[in-house]
Amino acid sequence: MVLVLVAGCRAESPTSGDAVATFRGGAITRTEVEARLASMTPAGRAAYASRERKRALVDELARTELLALEARRRGLDSHPDVIAAAKRAMVERLLAEVDAAIAVSEQEVEERIRGGGAGVRLLRASFDRAAITDAKSRAERLLARSWRRPTHSTW
Repeated sequence: MVLVLVAGCRAESPTSGDAVATFRGGAITRTEVEARLASMTPAGRAAYASRERKRALVDELARTELLALEARRRGLDSHPDVIAAAKRAMVERLLAEVDAAIAVSEQEVEERIRGGGAGVRLLRASFDRAAITDAKSRAERLLARSWRRPTHSTW
């Protein structure tokens, strides 16, 4: 089945817009390829330095998209396991955003200390951060419990 799906993919010339490969139901864009490369470690990016390896990456992205399209066509996007995985991914993304929002650099702390009245603001920021961290811990525990598969006796 994979060979049939991949056979529907064809490379596009770089001048034909942002698409580097198109297939029935979608396309792989230069932006997607660059984002995938940017998400890799430096060693991972180095492995895709050659034109042939970048073409292999485009093939992999296209294969993933084609399989996802086929899964959606078969209604698997509404399968309980898929929905649960999507919920876990959303919670993980939310927690990452919360972490990024509450991150305070050492430079920010030093600047606040140097400024007048920073002690109260710093104490308040620490309390707010502690409350958010506590909420994050509770959310992670709930998420961990939701990952457990029910046994037949619970049905």
